[in-house]
Amino acid sequence: MAGGLVRSSSEAGNFLISSQSGGFSKDAWIISPEPGRVVSVLKETPDEAAETYHGMLPSHAAENLFWVGRYTERILGNARFLRTVMQFLAEGNKLINENNRQTEIHLLEAFTRYSFTLPGFAGEDAEVIFEDPWIELKDVLFNEKRAGGIKNNFLLFHKAIHEVRDHWSTDTWRVIRAMEEGLQNGIPISHHGHLQMIHTLDDLITSLVAFIGLNRESISREQGWIMLDVGRKIEQSLLVITMLRNILVKKYSEPVEYNLQQAVLMSNEGLVNYRYKYRRPLQNVLVIDLLVFDPNNPRSLTYQVVRLKSYLQNLPKNNGGPVLTEYEKLILEANNLLKLADKTALAASDTSGYHNLEAFLSGLYIILAAIPGVISKAFFKHELTPKTIILR
Repeated sequence: MAGGLVRSSSEAGNFLISSQSGGFSKDAWIISPEPGRVVSVLKETPDEAAETYHGMLPSHAAENLFWVGRYTERILGNARFLRTVMQFLAEGNKLINENNRQTEIHLLEAFTRYSFTLPGFAGEDAEVIFEDPWIELKDVLFNEKRAGGIKNNFLLFHKAIHEVRDHWSTDTWRVIRAMEEGLQNGIPISHHGHLQMIHTLDDLITSLVAFIGLNRESISREQGWIMLDVGRKIEQSLLVITMLRNILVKKYSEPVEYNLQQAVLMSNEGLVNYRYKYRRPLQNVLVIDLLVFDPNNPRSLTYQVVRLKSYLQNLPKNNGGPVLTEYEKLILEANNLLKLADKTALAASDTSGYHNLEAFLSGLYIILAAIPGVISKAFFKHELTPKTIILR
């Protein structure tokens, strides 16, 4: 039935109609001269299969998916490390000794540098902050204006999520809302509510892991998955390197070194894997082997780089030939650096620390940190006309 919306007057014969003069709107139906005739207002669907946009991804969507991946791992890594630090502080207060005190100081300073929440525990006022570290830790967790803080990173993550809102399933949105409510409602009344803060971090970590798992089950591998996972793998790699450089490259007393090694493994979900694989007390050389060189450990640098290499090889090339792109050269260099590394030399140390390990990790960090800029230059170009990249 054909029809439309018409303007009508309350006075017969009045053709000057306005709302101010009492005019109103009505639905008008045009009656068909043929009784029983049915007119469809829906578009007819052709018999052949509808055209699909297989593998096509707009540049803007690709960039936001890349950053969703990075922010996911950044929040997850910071949350796990912060939870480890809080748990050690909460348990260490029960048995205060010099080794525990030194471990606390090193962990708190390392967390500040790891999360880039400077000055924090690494600034000039660190001694004052150390007197009651829970005030600073609460601020890092809940202050949305604290650069590098968890709430601040979550807001950036949330913004990127909404830029590509059509990629997330209904269950994924439930998880996102749970994270948002958890950070909003988890603020303790006083700074002594450390158990409540740890509980908030537990819930946040669980939700982030669920978010990652749901994406694996729902996002098409031909479109957004590559950029999303490239962002995740790059961020994981940089976070592992940053943690190792801030904790394991220096020499400490044996009890302190043991505590720090345990904290590193707990923050990277590696303590169970270590015990299963090596079945011996913690040793720096074995921790390095697990987190750097183990190809079967999903948190190791080797695991991340191998998968990054595979992803980057499948990105479209604009050079029109077999010549390696700049990002392929970088990931190949990182892969070769890992393959050619001398584990014995990296484990060697003197009284001041593991200098070979520090140089190795610094070089690897420089290479991997350059990849996002190269990818951005190649694909994330926002022009007046939409640009599409095709992922194979």
